Amino acid sequence: MFQVVSFLVSVVESLFRLVKLPGQLLFVLLKFVLVVMLFLVAESLALLSLTVLFFREAPLWWIAAHLAILSAVRYWLKLLQAR
Repeated sequence: MFQVVSFLVSVVESLFRLVKLPGQLLFVLLKFVLVVMLFLVAESLALLSLTVLFFREAPLWWIAAHLAILSAVRYWLKLLQAR
């Protein structure tokens, strides 16, 4: 997970070095990296909760909390796409 985030950050940094980007484009790219990181975290938490459910019979609140985070991130992604 950390390797994916550091890879995305390095890609954005290399893009900034290659092209002189205006401030608005910089903001959009940083927002995109943030959204991708949040989505990856939410997906991994959802998979973790399902794994725990099947193998350890986790409490329902644990699974519900992880799935709520996933739903919140997906809702936020839809709001960003609507703009």
